[in-house]
Amino acid sequence: MSPYTGLGNNPVRFNDPDGRDIFDGLRGFLTAIVDNLTFNLFNLRGGEKRDIRSRGIEARQDYNQGLMAGDAASVVIGMNIAGGSEGGGAVLAVTGTPVTVTVGAATALAGTLYGGAVTITSVTNLVSGNGILYSKKRTEKPYDDLPRTKEELDELKQQVNDEKSVNGGKLNKEQKQLLEKIKTQEKLIGERNKQKRDEDKRK
Repeated sequence: MSPYTGLGNNPVRFNDPDGRDIFDGLRGFLTAIVDNLTFNLFNLRGGEKRDIRSRGIEARQDYNQGLMAGDAASVVIGMNIAGGSEGGGAVLAVTGTPVTVTVGAATALAGTLYGGAVTITSVTNLVSGNGILYSKKRTEKPYDDLPRTKEELDELKQQVNDEKSVNGGKLNKEQKQLLEKIKTQEKLIGERNKQKRDEDKRK
């Protein structure tokens, strides 16, 4: 047996230096299965939260492949549950021997509905790419309702702090949200200015 069998006999293209790639793929697969069977109740895939480092994922591609495989497997599982419940009977494979288990009409209907819902949820997650991790974060744009210069942002921040002093050192919900937006705006403006300076240097 080739020592590179585990790497598809292509150690240049496929490599796993720390041996953890398989766990990321398995994590993606199980995440999809649990989410689909519970109709995204726990939202393990995180939806729009795509920061790889905060989720402890080392191999993005392996995780994504596992996630898609789990969604595809969930479609099959849902269809089998729905199909097996039709007609008031469910067919199970026990040690390779088909065994028909008769269930009540209400149970059969519940199984059909549940299986159908699982199938729909799985197809929706698979088609929409729900939870897929991307290599680059989506570009955030500065807020249109806030100033675009540091001086104006500092002035607005000072106004909020002055109001805080008047109110006995307390901020209401809107003021707290405004300070968070100002902080984000400062970061985004700073990043854009830095990017512009870097581009000017390259010219």
